[in-house]
Amino acid sequence: MLRYQPTSQKSVRSGSGIVVISDPLNSDHGAGRPPVLIARELAKNQEVCVLTPCISTRLERWLETCRVKVISLGDGVRILNESTSYLFHWVYCALNSVLDRIHDLGNVKIVNFSNTVLAKNKIWYGQGPITEAIDAIRGSLPVYYRTVSSILSPFISILENRLLQTFRDSSERVVANSFFSKKMYEKRGIFVDGVIQPPIDTKLFRPSRKNPSRDYVLSYLGKESDLKVLSSVADAGVKLKVFGGKFGRDAALLLKHPNIEILPFVDDEELVDLYTDALFTLFPFTHEPFGYIPVESMACGTPVMTYNREGPATTVIDGETGWLVDSGKRMVMMSHSLWRERGTEYMRGACIKRARAFDATVIAEKWRIALAFNGSGRSGHGNEATLERFVQSSL
Repeated sequence: MLRYQPTSQKSVRSGSGIVVISDPLNSDHGAGRPPVLIARELAKNQEVCVLTPCISTRLERWLETCRVKVISLGDGVRILNESTSYLFHWVYCALNSVLDRIHDLGNVKIVNFSNTVLAKNKIWYGQGPITEAIDAIRGSLPVYYRTVSSILSPFISILENRLLQTFRDSSERVVANSFFSKKMYEKRGIFVDGVIQPPIDTKLFRPSRKNPSRDYVLSYLGKESDLKVLSSVADAGVKLKVFGGKFGRDAALLLKHPNIEILPFVDDEELVDLYTDALFTLFPFTHEPFGYIPVESMACGTPVMTYNREGPATTVIDGETGWLVDSGKRMVMMSHSLWRERGTEYMRGACIKRARAFDATVIAEKWRIALAFNGSGRSGHGNEATLERFVQSSL
């Protein structure tokens, strides 16, 4: 867990340029990827500082090689378990109604990627309400956490709504990571000015070999995975390789399946090889505001089969870079058919082209446009010159 003793106010001098505020940066995966990659890209032509409650030594050194200044708030932060630190940090702040309040940042533009560090900012980036994710993955949690989360869920939801409104009121604009996230926020009364998808690094995620094996289907095993579909696909005779370290309570049932090879931890280079060699990537999920797995897979030239909803429905192009299905049953049937026919090569070029739309250099340009946007008035209150229209019309 994360041990953290937050204070009510902090004064951090940063001078001029851009300050990127982030939640704990234990790694550059998941919610940590946008602030890290965007900071790296923006630092190519201006001063950028990343401000975070805590950061891994590896990531701090890497950012500094990218000419990004790093400020860790510290205050007794100690990472004991990376997989639960972010959730613990957020729940601690929510239940105690305590936020880190940052003041005196000087003449800077602030982009806030955090749900716990509060500052007057130009743009707050929402990656999806926390309680929506908790509700979706509750069934895969251990019994103790499942019981506690069920009991606390109504109270945490009320607290989150209050926190979300506080962040909205502290921001000139709000940008969501997907249109699905935008709908979730607006359902809670938080107006969202625009959408900018998260970035990936296509210099890292790209085909790693000319003659891939195509002798397995790749999938991801996490708290948001639909385990029943994975099991049914394996039962149909499809050979699966499954990676991911966030194993739920039912994962043990899959470990003994003869058609499933579990790879608990792989580094980025190994993951690129896994994507490249796969016949296709199977991505059944219970809740996914955006979804890095489909985009990473496409960047490596491998098509994706996933559900026709939420974030993945806007990144995968049905029939061109993969297949969007409406049910688990349909996913099992199509997986079996594709495994038997092995005809996915025609999609490789389209997959790579599609993934380039999410490259960090492309997404960073959207951020530059958004940061330069000075529409008068406040979006959602009669002003038609919205940030969303401005970004879309400028690219």
